[in-house]
Amino acid sequence: MAAVSWADVKELDIAEAKKACAFEVRREDLLSNENNLKSKFKLVSVKMPGEEDFTRLGEVNQNRPFIPYSEAVDWVNEQLSSVGSDYKLFRAAIEEKTKALFHQYIFKDEVASPDGHSIAPSVCFRASYQGWRPALEILFGTYRFVCDNGAIVGFGDNGSIRVNSHNWTTYTKTGIADKFRDAFGRLQDISKLYHDLDKVTLSEKYADVFSSKAFSVALRKKVLSMLEMDGKVVITKESEKKDDLLLKTKLLEEADFKIENIASAIQVSEDVPLWDVYNAFTRTVSTAANSAKFITDSQRVNNVFRKMVA
Repeated sequence: MAAVSWADVKELDIAEAKKACAFEVRREDLLSNENNLKSKFKLVSVKMPGEEDFTRLGEVNQNRPFIPYSEAVDWVNEQLSSVGSDYKLFRAAIEEKTKALFHQYIFKDEVASPDGHSIAPSVCFRASYQGWRPALEILFGTYRFVCDNGAIVGFGDNGSIRVNSHNWTTYTKTGIADKFRDAFGRLQDISKLYHDLDKVTLSEKYADVFSSKAFSVALRKKVLSMLEMDGKVVITKESEKKDDLLLKTKLLEEADFKIENIASAIQVSEDVPLWDVYNAFTRTVSTAANSAKFITDSQRVNNVFRKMVA
């Protein structure tokens, strides 16, 4: 049964989550093939519990900060505690392929919702030992208690923190407690955004929502399918591949996904609020919360919809 309020959230044990991510990590110097001198890259390998050997993850720049996950968990929780509000660890996962760490925390505070569903402030953080993402990322957002997952969205332009070789030393000295307090001090602004979205209909902003410049083809396909399942839109063109929900129409099979074709293939109820569409996007993005693209996609959804009611 899905949680409908903060009180219903099953709290994960932080000590256990910290223990689960305390696997061995090795960073080794690499030699340049040209002159056999030390390369600017290091080889990252990990040894998971129960395994006898280290597994190669990839190469990273030698300047990339090395932040052991257990230390990252301690540091983030120290900063969260400074907010002065009760919170729970709600999700904890390690990505299978990259071994990246994902944690989501939900706070007891409430954000006024336009539809009556409980919404709470949320903080997500993702740490990784290699890859194109920063060593540590923190996203301020909200969690909407509806269905099986919540909508995780940024608090605005300054809704995230990226830790890299240039700022990690500074953050360890100064902390980010002021950034947390600033984010939580803007909850009324977030509530206003949600209510503003509820006052605008999809029919008014159809071109903006499904423009090729706004979101990827894959994301728009998934959102349209979700909206149809929820009865928010009616797709009028049938597809030969009736067994595939995401390819239900010839429209959705088109690679260019042109807006003029969308308009002729989908009927939109005039009273579908943009708030419902916004939640369809955030719910879709949140299903891949522990992936490398999650923070980027969440911020894009938030920024696109914010501009529509600015």
